[in-house]
Amino acid sequence: MRRFPVRLFLRDKLVLSSLITAMAVNAALWVYLFWAVKSAENIFLHYTIHFGVDLVGTYSDLLMLPLIGLVLILLNFIIAYFLYDNLKRLGLLMAVATPLIQAFLLMEGFFLAFLNR
Repeated sequence: MRRFPVRLFLRDKLVLSSLITAMAVNAALWVYLFWAVKSAENIFLHYTIHFGVDLVGTYSDLLMLPLIGLVLILLNFIIAYFLYDNLKRLGLLMAVATPLIQAFLLMEGFFLAFLNR
């Protein structure tokens, strides 16, 4: 069984713009977390209105947020590529959802930076 060529998958303007947007938002998250949160021994990682701060970790734990974002970009576009040949709309949906996921991760990064000021 022949696979759909990757270059044709990336030639789709919606797929390419989604990939570029997702990578740009993820890069913005990396830069913002390096800039806004100074490395400290204890960093608040989770806050709820009922319990307050309920998860404390290190600076490297905070950087797991953009790293998870990179893994999600990779997984979503791999799944979108395999779906694109037979189920084009579902593949496009996977590709378009990726920048939205990155935007939510960026918002979480803003909240965590605000929490750690």
